[in-house]
Amino acid sequence: MFLPYMKKFINFILNLIFPIQCLSCGREDEWLCFNCLDKIKKINQLQKVCPICNREGFSNGQTCPECKNNFCLDKVFITANYENELIQKLIKNFKYNFIKDLRIPIAEIMLDFFNQINLINKLPLINFVVLPSPITKKRRRWRGFNQAELLAEIIAKKLNLSYLPDLITKNKNTQEQAELSRKKRLVNVQGSFSLNCQDSIASKNFLIIDDVITTGATLGELAKVLKDNGAKKIWGLVIAKN
Repeated sequence: MFLPYMKKFINFILNLIFPIQCLSCGREDEWLCFNCLDKIKKINQLQKVCPICNREGFSNGQTCPECKNNFCLDKVFITANYENELIQKLIKNFKYNFIKDLRIPIAEIMLDFFNQINLINKLPLINFVVLPSPITKKRRRWRGFNQAELLAEIIAKKLNLSYLPDLITKNKNTQEQAELSRKKRLVNVQGSFSLNCQDSIASKNFLIIDDVITTGATLGELAKVLKDNGAKKIWGLVIAKN
């Protein structure tokens, strides 16, 4: 009986210190109001570069030949521009200020992107399985949740796709990727993921959900684990490229 009241009291105090208001226009009671979310959706989000190396001339999701040879990822879809100030606010508040409610507008932005490129109705037919990029137990304890998992759960449900949050475990406490060079990032994630159920992989297609991509090292290592165990197509879906 005491615990629910305690939670309400804590939330009340937090709302006094950190009032809920739109990160863009300041409207109260919403972290991202409908009007500001709609503005993000109307931004032309279709990229013309390789999502891994930024080489120009490639449609969204399509990697250049060099990156395709070095990574097991078949496609990487980037749903918004990280240079957009509001996108940065959403990601940073979701990931580092632990505002879990932001999973809803962020997932909606990602789903709207698939709608823009006419994939939202095709993915269930291609029989993809949704997989969140895993984090270590230590990182989960610190943050309280896995941001990719929160997004993946919503996306899988909305697209009516299978969802396997525990298929792969991250068992190595790697250094933060943002602190490293491209070469060191590739080494940093090598051997950091382990498979929990091989029977769930053979001949399946996977859609890996993550928040931000920089060099593609994390998604590439996850894709390698999956393809080494018989997976077919591996696509990545992220909010933005940093």
